[in-house]
This record gives sequence, C-alpha cells and structure tokens, in this order.
Amino acid sequence: MRTLCKLLREIGGDVVFDNNTLTVDPTWMIDMPLPNGHVKDLRASYYLMGAMLGRFKKAVIGLPGGCNLGPRPIDQHIKGFEALGASVTNERGAIYLRADELRSARIYLDVVSVGATINIMLAAVKAKGQTIIENAAGTGNY
Repeated sequence: MRTLCKLLREIGGDVVFDNNTLTVDPTWMIDMPLPNGHVKDLRASYYLMGAMLGRFKKAVIGLPGGCNLGPRPIDQHIKGFEALGASVTNERGAIYLRADELRSARIYLDVVSVGATINIMLAAVKAKGQTIIENAAGTGNY
C-alpha cells in the first residue's frame, strides 16, 4: 500500500491513508510515463495500464515487479486493450499503450483472469458504447 500511495502521489494524485481507509483524488494526475521506479516494486503495476489508458488514452507502464509469487501473464489484458482500439507494444521492458479513441467491444477472455477483467473494465469505462467481457472473472456460481 505504501508503494502504491507513493506511486499515485508521484503522478499527481492526492492520497490520504488514514484509519485503514485509502482516499485518492485523481483530479491532478498526469499521464507521466512509469517505466521504472516505484512501479517496479509492485506486483500489480499492470493495473495502472487500464486506468491510465482509459483516462489519458496513453500509458507507459513498467512490467510487473514486486514479490516472486509466480508468472504474471498479461496477454489477456493486451487482447482486451487492443479490442478497445489501443495499440500495445513492449519496448525496453515497459508496455506502451496508445489510443486515439477507445471504442466499445465484445471481448472473450481465453482464460478467466481477475486482473484482465479489472484492467479491461478500467479502460472501457471511458470507451464509447457498451463493452461486454465474456468469460470474465467473477461470473461463476458461488
């Protein structure tokens, strides 16, 4: 949490963590590239991809770092971003996302992925139209 708070402040977020409550005001956040630094300390740094792509139509995010709990495939995330109209490239250890405009899409995830579902939703929030994610995480019977 501390690392995430530092990172959000670094890009202009007003972050308050008080009494086990995290409040983030993104009003002044900027689309600063995050190829290195604190982003390399986060296992879930890729969640910033969808949020920044949705808000700024572009993002540069370093590949996930943090703890070594196993692989972190992001192919389904990339599939979703591309379906929404973004170009995605891997350059020098960072993911570059660019979109002139995000548009709605029907996206089928090849494998159920909580991270891809979240990331696609974060980007799709700003896309024109209605996006449908099929085989999304959290859709099973509980």
